[in-house]
Order: sequence, then structure tokens, then C-alpha cells
Amino acid sequence: MNISTDQSSLLALKSHITSDPYHILSTNWSSNSTSICNWIGITCGSRHQRVTVLNISGMGLTGTFPPQLGNLSFLVSLDLSYNNFQGELPPEFTRLRRLRAIDLSFNFLSGQIPQLLGDLEDLRMLSLENNSFSGFIPSSISKMKNLEFLNLKYNNLEGNIPIEIATLQRLKQFSLGYNKLNGSNITKAWT
Repeated sequence: MNISTDQSSLLALKSHITSDPYHILSTNWSSNSTSICNWIGITCGSRHQRVTVLNISGMGLTGTFPPQLGNLSFLVSLDLSYNNFQGELPPEFTRLRRLRAIDLSFNFLSGQIPQLLGDLEDLRMLSLENNSFSGFIPSSISKMKNLEFLNLKYNNLEGNIPIEIATLQRLKQFSLGYNKLNGSNITKAWT
């Protein structure tokens, strides 16, 4: 995998976008333009010249996530918040082992939070606020030993809050409100 893999992954994302109201990606993300490191919303690492940051937050984009996003193997930060993305998280997200921050808040994402998301053990920030995720909070989140910020509020999550979350010793802030969660076991674990 190399920079051309990153380019094809980003072009796959662009092809899954059905509305780009400000024409940001349609005019800037092009295979015949400059290096992808100069595309709007893209930051590349200085050493490897691979995509390390993808931030297209607040661009009013509508679409879905292609599985090819999982090929951005040097990605450290992913911010697609404040858009109109729909559908489920592709399982290929879990291949992004270098990720430290994921912000997908304020979209229309649905389905379950994948159990495999716990494989992103170096993640420090996970924000899925204000979507339509349903099902249970995966207990595998407890494998994210460096997690400092967890925001899952304003979804349709149900069931008990996994007691395993209490083992996340670096967790500084977590928000689970405005779901259909029950149980008081988590507060007991912290008191």
C-alpha cells in the first residue's frame, strides 16, 4: 500500500457522496489535480507522505462510507462530523490501527456499533454523538486502554452499560445520555 492506495480510497469516498452542496470535493478531489496531500481536508505525514488526517467536517456532505476507507492505513485522525452521512460503519474501519481520534458525530449513521471497534486499542477519542446507532454498547470498548473521551449520547442504544468500561483508567469524559440504556452498575464501579 502507498499514496496511490490512499488516493483510490479517497476517490471511493468521493464516489459514495451523493450531495456536495458547496462543491468542495467535486472541485478539489480529482485524480488529475495536485497531490492528494494538497486536497481540502487532507493532511499527510511528512515522513511517508501518506494520509494521516481526514477532516471533512461540516461540509454538508450526504453519502455513505465505502469499505475502502479501511485502506487509509496511516490515518491517525478521522473527522467526518456535522454532515449527512448515512448507513452503517463498514467493518473495514477496524483495520485503521493507527487511529487516535474518530469523530462521526451529528450524522445519520445507523446500525450497531461494531464489536470489532474494540480492536482500535490506541484510540483516545471516540465520538458517535447524535446519530441513530442502535443495539448494545459493545463491551469490546474496554480493550481501548488509552481511551480518554467517549461520547455516545443522542442515539438509540439500549441495554446495560457494559461494566467493563470501568476498567478504562484513562477515561476522563464519557457521555451516554439520551439513549435507552438501563442499569446502575457503571456508577457503582466508579464509586
